[in-house]
Amino acid sequence: MKKALKIILEWFELFMFSVGFILLMVLYWISFGY
Repeated sequence: MKKALKIILEWFELFMFSVGFILLMVLYWISFGY
């Protein structure tokens, strides 16, 4: 149970990092007018 929770947390961290990176890129593109 604890092992599964750790795996889920790792995936969640990776997912949040990916989403944050994509949002950063989108903001970068918008600020420079595509």
